Formats: sequence, structure tokens, C-alpha cells
Amino acid sequence: MKFFAHQLEALERGKQGNLALWHEPGCGKTAVALKLIEHFGGPALVVCPLSIIESAWLADCKKFTPNLKTVSLWDRSAEKRRERLEEKADIYVVNYETFKSLYNYLRSFR
Repeated sequence: MKFFAHQLEALERGKQGNLALWHEPGCGKTAVALKLIEHFGGPALVVCPLSIIESAWLADCKKFTPNLKTVSLWDRSAEKRRERLEEKADIYVVNYETFKSLYNYLRSFR
């Protein structure tokens, strides 16, 4: 993938430490974040709106970082959420509400 100048700048800044990406929708934040996860290694936890778990994160993970295993933690069943969290993966993707419900479990997990 060829990155635009603003994405390259974000990648370089991200490699130096903490980074918040405030780019407009459609400007490649997901691709930058995935490359940073790949750079630092996982596991990583991505918290995003439910509406973009499948369409953005899971799809972009396959497209930009097919070498990384990605698991969606979202499910109506709390038991299935925990089972998925037990899977070994590089990236775990979760929506805000599920993150809140798993917060204490996540703290004890790792």
C-alpha cells in the first residue's frame, strides 16, 4: 500500500510513542493504526463503533495486515465474548458497549 504524506507523518510520530489520530473520515487512520500495531507487535485492543467492526476493522486487517490474526470480541453472548478473548490474536476489536462490559475482565486478563 502506498501511503499519503499525512499518513507517513502519522506513522513516524506513532513510532516515537503515543499518538492520537484526528484525521477526517476516509483519510486512512485504520491503515496507519494497523501498521503501528504491526510495528510494535501485539496484542492490541481496538475500541470502535459497532457499525465499523466488520466493514472497516476486520476488512482492513485482512487487506493491510493479513499476517496478523484479528478477533472480533463482539457477540450478544457474554460467554462467547470471553471465549474469543481467550483466543491468541494480534488484534482484538470491540465496540464501546462491549468494552465497558468486559472492562474488569480485561484488566485481569493481561
